[in-house]
Amino acid sequence: MGDGQITPPIWSMREPRERAGGLNRKMIGRAAVALADADGLHGLTLRAVAQRLDAAPMSLYRYIQNKDGLFDLMLDEVLGEVATPAPTRHWRADVTALARAMWVMVNRHRWYAQVVHLRPPAGPQSCRIQEFLLAAFVEQGVDLPTASTYRRLIDGHVLGIALEQATMPQMGLSGPAEEKRIRQIARPWWPEGAADSDYPLLGKLMSSFMAGSDPGLSWPDPNTRFELGLEFLLDGIGQQIDQPTDRGEE
Repeated sequence: MGDGQITPPIWSMREPRERAGGLNRKMIGRAAVALADADGLHGLTLRAVAQRLDAAPMSLYRYIQNKDGLFDLMLDEVLGEVATPAPTRHWRADVTALARAMWVMVNRHRWYAQVVHLRPPAGPQSCRIQEFLLAAFVEQGVDLPTASTYRRLIDGHVLGIALEQATMPQMGLSGPAEEKRIRQIARPWWPEGAADSDYPLLGKLMSSFMAGSDPGLSWPDPNTRFELGLEFLLDGIGQQIDQPTDRGEE
């Protein structure tokens, strides 16, 4: 991607015929995913992918135009791990199952949340998941634009926490000692007596967190936040679905 131009999705281009003993898009996507899982995005280059495949770097350009095409393959490869459950006719159960499957995937592939918004969601696996969520809401009588909004809210919830988890290591805040490390870093910013500052409630909150005196102020577990946020989000969507369709009169 460069000069403001978006590289067309790789799915809009026909895949070259596989040569005997040669490469294909599936192989390239899997190799790139393995690299990103092991080394993060900083270790992901076309040369590194080619080396993993024991191929010449230039040979990859027969299958992908550039790194954008590589991202397309990677995103679709890991979205294939997200199963769309058999519909139960209970929209909330169906959406919950799909959201949880997405959550498992983004935790397995931390780089996903950093890449997904760089490319159009046009891959076959992405389309499959989008169609499932749209159908879950449309079947409740929701119009298509509103169903699309609900789908994007679900995506945003999953990816928001996932992106936080993916970027925290860049601040040195990963691993089991994460909360202790956060306290060490932030303590100089919130000295004792901060509760008497211009922000008394925030100061009190942070002082208690720094002291570790209130278990309720511990650094929240990502899985707990995911489940709680999903519950709140689906509660709100459920209220909207249950409202009369004609909202013009109050």
